[in-house]
Amino acid sequence: MTIIDGILHEIVEDIKKRFGLHIPLENVEIIEDDVPSSNSFTDTIRFTGTSLLYHKHVDFSDLFSKAVVAREIMQYALPASISDERARRDLAYEYGRQVLSKNEKDHWTEIWVRESPDEQLPSGIRYRPRVFFNLLWNLGREQALDGLVRRLAKMERHGIRLEIQDWAYFLIRYSTEYEQPINSTEIAIIDTLVREPYASIETVNKRTGITKKWISETRRILKEKEQLYEYEFVSYAKIGIRVFQVALTPERTGITDCWYLLKGCPFIFSRASLLTRGKGVLATLCIPDNPRNLAYLNMMKETAARDGVNAFVFERYKASNNLNLTDYVPSLGKWEIDWDSIRMEASMMQRDALAKIYPEMTFSEFSDVRNLDRIDIKILSEFERGNKTIRQLQRVLGLRISTIANRMRRLRTENVIVKRYEVHHIGLVEECIVYTTDKNAGECVSALGLRLPRTFIDYDKDENLFMRIRLPKGGIYAFSIAVEPIEPYPSIQLVGNRIWGHWRLVDWLDFWDEKLGKWKPLKEKPASWLESMESYR
Repeated sequence: MTIIDGILHEIVEDIKKRFGLHIPLENVEIIEDDVPSSNSFTDTIRFTGTSLLYHKHVDFSDLFSKAVVAREIMQYALPASISDERARRDLAYEYGRQVLSKNEKDHWTEIWVRESPDEQLPSGIRYRPRVFFNLLWNLGREQALDGLVRRLAKMERHGIRLEIQDWAYFLIRYSTEYEQPINSTEIAIIDTLVREPYASIETVNKRTGITKKWISETRRILKEKEQLYEYEFVSYAKIGIRVFQVALTPERTGITDCWYLLKGCPFIFSRASLLTRGKGVLATLCIPDNPRNLAYLNMMKETAARDGVNAFVFERYKASNNLNLTDYVPSLGKWEIDWDSIRMEASMMQRDALAKIYPEMTFSEFSDVRNLDRIDIKILSEFERGNKTIRQLQRVLGLRISTIANRMRRLRTENVIVKRYEVHHIGLVEECIVYTTDKNAGECVSALGLRLPRTFIDYDKDENLFMRIRLPKGGIYAFSIAVEPIEPYPSIQLVGNRIWGHWRLVDWLDFWDEKLGKWKPLKEKPASWLESMESYR
């Protein structure tokens, strides 16, 4: 058997074993040919199903050649459910990359990027195949890709065909929901860091009893797998940018989509579909504090009331978040939440007024920092764009390093720049929002939030509750039943995938009045938003 025969049989057998995809080799010819090619070596081999064509200068003892063969055969073998040619090519590129060593993977990726660059799709999704394939590799190595392809094979049996936008959505969903079990040591470290983001290794050691060396190594591995995400962000409330949660749900029959009330809005930070009552919308709006800016939000509320759309508008005044890993079972790698006991707690809590005896959560209350000048806003804008280090900021802003260092120190001290840890890929794949204007019901739901895996709890100035909850599969239904005893029953809405808006602090730089320490209003009316609001008439 020649080298190329061996490679062909090895790849075909691997594809069969890993993905359950069969490629008959009985009639496959291996032909030396002047394969049409570009200047890239990776175009010198092609598989047609009946022939493996290769250029006479190909050296099959080179591992890179094996990767090209793997890519070509995989692209042919993929199920018909993935019908878009670019999507098939990207998936085949990832399979070929898994054949290579780390150093060779970097060169392979460079070629892949040239052939298939990242792209903003018409739906608003940014298609970044390498980002998500890298994530899957870090989390699950070969098993992650195996599971993805096997799901595609199941889709084929149901006659499902994925075009590029469907494929991008599927890849993002599969990647973000991919689970990787965590052990008891990782749980202890994650729990401490999420609760105390500024904790040093020494502090984590005191809290957990785990050695400093093991804490450092475990944290590194968790970050590499992107299960533990460390980040800093700008607290908008601290710089006079008011944050609103807007939940729009149709009340009148005939309204099929509430999005028209926000389409073209310049204040959108993120949005998602509400899937429980018709096709609602959940949007986070960041509005620079100015009466004229806020008037547009009031206009939207009035339009919603006129059109028969329920608009719940909530301004965040104080916030807290809670991570509870006590119901995660490391030996099983899954969540086991005792929903019956939570339902009993909900019943007793309101009946016997027990909410106040639950451990009190620590809330961050927002107050403006008004002593900011244009340089501060510039630094924050560039920081948000990804220029995080002093030297990066010095390079783009042209300021003295000492000036930037002193200002960054002050901005962190005043909690304008805040550090946080987040945990991903542990099975919390469902998200819902819960809101109520009843103070007693809000206290009960907030207290129960301590029992749930991941909660983000906000109150406005009137003590109205708005809470986001992340739960394992099936958890939202179980939670809805568990809080049934609470009266009045809070609004619970299932949240779809979040789409990030185009809101960037840098776009508002010219609106900061450093003399008054205030934001100026929009220079022009948001015409497209106002027109969209009137489109339902």
